[in-house]
Amino acid sequence: MLKIVPGEIWSFLETENGKLQSTAPKMASEATRDCGLFEAMPCGVLVGPSSNLSLMEEIEGYGLEKVYFIEAEEPLSPEALAEKFVFLTNNQVPQLMLFAATPFGSDLAARIAARLKKGIVSNCADFELIEGKFTAKKPVHEGKSYGYYNWCGNLPYIATVNVDSLEAVEADKKIAPEIVHEKYEALPTRTHLAKRWKIPHSELDITESRLVIGVGNGINKTEFMQV
Repeated sequence: MLKIVPGEIWSFLETENGKLQSTAPKMASEATRDCGLFEAMPCGVLVGPSSNLSLMEEIEGYGLEKVYFIEAEEPLSPEALAEKFVFLTNNQVPQLMLFAATPFGSDLAARIAARLKKGIVSNCADFELIEGKFTAKKPVHEGKSYGYYNWCGNLPYIATVNVDSLEAVEADKKIAPEIVHEKYEALPTRTHLAKRWKIPHSELDITESRLVIGVGNGINKTEFMQV
């Protein structure tokens, strides 16, 4: 049986405009849950200006024991951030690196895997130990069935997690995680963030909505829709 050496599991806590994305507490919960399989420490990776440190209070209830805070005043592209992740892994090799399967998270995870020459399992629905091996479960054939996948080679394992499979579950007690400060040092990249803009809510994928309201045929006046 594979012997798993205690270490760390990293979950990427995605932010936008100084706020945690809805996936952030869910990713913290996922790292905490998976630590039971690895006998490891649940950790997070948070990026942004120093003001983002105040966001720590929002994830204290989800079990993270350590957060690597990469201080960067400007928004970073996945390419630029991947370089910093690679530097961090050379100093502290995590056993597992988790990213929500959002556009940004998927892009970042793929770049890190390519730079580290590691395999990546994308869009995972669950993880478990099968015959002592850490195994990813992911939907295949348009979600009609599931496939089970193992990583080859050495740590770290890298995976993205299906957003619909994530759930924010509060831990038994609140933990103020240890903060490890990391300065971002710009490196030459081949891409840069040129512009951000908002699109109409009607054009968003429903899975990206913070709140969804369903209205039946019996509702014909706005005053009946108190929220």
